[in-house]
Amino acid sequence: MKNYLQWCSIIFILYTKIVPGLYSQGLSLDQAVKEALSHNPSLLQAYQKWQTVKARFWINISPDYPIIFTEMEGIPEHSSSFKQSEVKKSGISQEFEFPTTYFFKGQRSRYLQEKEKAHYQQMCNEIAAQVKIVYYNYQLLKHQQDLYKKILSLTKESFEKARIRVIAGETTSYDTLKLRVDVTEAENQVIKIQNQKKIVLAELNQLLGREIHSPVMLYGELRYLPLKTDLDSLRRGALVYHPKLNSVREEISMEKAEKNLAWSELLPKIHFRYFKQKYGSNLTQNAWGGEVGLSLPIWSFLKGQGEICAANNSLNAVRAKEFSVKQTIQVEVDRAIANLKIAEKKVLSFQKNTLNQVEELVRITTRSYEEGEMGYLQLSDALKTMHRIKAEYYDSIYQYLKARAELFLAAGIPPEL
Repeated sequence: MKNYLQWCSIIFILYTKIVPGLYSQGLSLDQAVKEALSHNPSLLQAYQKWQTVKARFWINISPDYPIIFTEMEGIPEHSSSFKQSEVKKSGISQEFEFPTTYFFKGQRSRYLQEKEKAHYQQMCNEIAAQVKIVYYNYQLLKHQQDLYKKILSLTKESFEKARIRVIAGETTSYDTLKLRVDVTEAENQVIKIQNQKKIVLAELNQLLGREIHSPVMLYGELRYLPLKTDLDSLRRGALVYHPKLNSVREEISMEKAEKNLAWSELLPKIHFRYFKQKYGSNLTQNAWGGEVGLSLPIWSFLKGQGEICAANNSLNAVRAKEFSVKQTIQVEVDRAIANLKIAEKKVLSFQKNTLNQVEELVRITTRSYEEGEMGYLQLSDALKTMHRIKAEYYDSIYQYLKARAELFLAAGIPPEL
């Protein structure tokens, strides 16, 4: 019976510890970004729209459907049957636009494809940046949770020591009341961080195209990585390769093709007609024939003038839009660079000054406590101060990494993996 209970305990432990891990897939930052780019619903929608436009290329440049016809002539006035006709003509007719029209339609279709492709690339950049920021936020909360748990543990220990001192009559109840408030505050902070972690994981699942409450584990560390890319190169490259700018440029090319199509309305259309004709008694004699004609757009000079004017106005509007997009990109890149420099300066300040100072404070306080010059409350306060400073340090790293991801997004470059 004893062995049986031991085996049951082992099975229970394995089930509770190992099985949940099978359902929660651990993800590194690289894996999270790749999964989002493959499964994000908004991104899949943009990709399908691009592919739909691509599939319509041949539809857009195809001519109208041919017409199959049958004509009968010479039917007697009071006849009730088509069989008494003197001439029967059967054939096919087809109308073609002027050849350059199909060329301009093909251009317009290709430019539309490239525009949707640029839109898709911009969405890829946005989704990748969002995944990175959420990932960094989770790592920040994980570090802060550990640190505030330490603060909570120290505060509880200080509270117990203060309570014993009050009972012994060595101090007043003020210290215990203050520490009780500190314990409640630390507990609330830990609970707040736990709830924030749940929200961040839900946001990540949404970006990954998973169920909101799917279990997920994230691997990795939150650490400062100096930017090796030249900022001036990013600024110049943004005005050349940015997907938003490429999209507007393709839109300009589309409007030029629309303008050419408006002018093409002034060109003639070509008509072909090929038929077989039966005639004679009982329609026994056969003859073949064909027709070729041009439809002259005499009245298109009036109708087409408005279309050409509208095409010119649309082209000028998109050119103005290109200038506006360029200015917006420049402002966003400059703002992102400024934010990155501020965040980096704060991280370096922590590394060079603040962290060393608080560690020195803890070292001096610990030595004084060991020598009996200070009490445990002073040592506990010094340790809690160090943990709070470290929590702020991790927050500065998060702000720096977030600013770096936003800079790459503003410059139109996929955030580095």
